[in-house]
Amino acid sequence: MGQLALLDRWERMGAAVGQTVDDQQYVALVEASRHGVLYATVMALVTGPLLTVGLSALVLAVFRPPTSGAVTYRQVLAIVGHAGVILALRQVIGAPLTYTRETLSSPMTLGAVFPMLDESSPVARVLAAVDLFVIWWVIVLAIGVSVLYRKRARRVACAFVGAYVTLSITMGIITAIVGGTA
Repeated sequence: MGQLALLDRWERMGAAVGQTVDDQQYVALVEASRHGVLYATVMALVTGPLLTVGLSALVLAVFRPPTSGAVTYRQVLAIVGHAGVILALRQVIGAPLTYTRETLSSPMTLGAVFPMLDESSPVARVLAAVDLFVIWWVIVLAIGVSVLYRKRARRVACAFVGAYVTLSITMGIITAIVGGTA
């Protein structure tokens, strides 16, 4: 079942950007899906430790240290790492839902809340790009960053959530345009 779910995900991703899968490409995808464990391991490394390290460096570079003392990379890494527990929780809660739904599309998105929408519509694509656990993670991350950099938590959280929602809407619009539904 995992191979079929992975194959389904890759097919949906291709369709989302307007690519049709011919028979030869489908056979290649089937062959690649047999290495699903390796794929999952690589994705876990990319979305876990590498994301934490990279995002910590980005936060350190973007924010200016407070005047009363320097913020260290270790401090930022601690905040990003601890906020990452929410993303791990997302995986733990989402895994059984993903298994029962027999698809790798995230059950934690706004798109899952509105299953009556045509999944190829621009609205459905935008809603499918907004993940509720990621919003939670972004808010917790913003609170930690605001404390560390002595900024107003509401302002930082609004900026972080706004950036995430803007990125999600942009990705939804791009997939709708490239996918041929806009």
